[in-house]
Parts: sequence; structure tokens; C-alpha cells
Amino acid sequence: MAAAEHHKLLFVMRPAALQADASPAALRLVLQPQPPVQSPRLDALAVHIVKRRGPPLAQPLQLQARAARLAVLLAAEGAHALDRTAAHA
Repeated sequence: MAAAEHHKLLFVMRPAALQADASPAALRLVLQPQPPVQSPRLDALAVHIVKRRGPPLAQPLQLQARAARLAVLLAAEGAHALDRTAAHA
């Protein structure tokens, strides 16, 4: 409530087991890795909106956790990521 009164952002992390407990927060999210079977993207994140202003969302949002270029760099075997970045710059 103090963050809203002073027009500031505040992020509070709580265990997922407490998601059903009441909170004065205007927005509450649960973030989970998205299994590759359900997502064509390898590094996806499911964002479940537990509480928000407006109507509830039936489906979680799916966000790409890493940029495609970064995923390619991290997947390269035997090459250091910084070496690959310099080569592609």
C-alpha cells in the first residue's frame, strides 16, 4: 500500500504455496518454466495471473525467456559465448 501511495514499484517474492492467501497487491503473478512439450520455444516461461485489475485470464501467458540469438550462443558447443558474440557483431 505504501508503494501505491508513493507511486513506486515494489516486487515481493512469496512461495507458490501462498498464492491462495490474500494480499493487497494489485497484480500477482506465478512464473513457471514452460515444458518443451507444450511449447515450440525451448526456453519459455508460463505467466499465470493470479490477481489483476479487469477480467481474469483463462490461459497463462507464454513468454520467451531468452532471445533467440542468446539461445544459439548458449547452445554452441566448445565455444565461449563471448567469442561467438564478437564473431557475430
